[in-house]
Amino acid sequence: MDKRLHPLFHVAQTWATRNAESLRVVSANDHIHAQRSLHYENRALDFHSSDLHGLARWLTEYGYRVLWQVPGHYNHVHAEG
Repeated sequence: MDKRLHPLFHVAQTWATRNAESLRVVSANDHIHAQRSLHYENRALDFHSSDLHGLARWLTEYGYRVLWQVPGHYNHVHAEG
């Protein structure tokens, strides 16, 4: 995995461990995304979790741009930075 993704994944994994929640990366640079998506620059990840709201809040607090509960992002959390 690209080194630029490591901090984002680490922050999400820390949240999951501390809160006993599940966490799974469902997309990196491996699907079709919007034309200028940061997925193509290896700067975005999509997550599934047992608490998507909590994960979105945590990642936002750490300064990541988060898309959650907006069109195209109702079943996963998109985070980039």
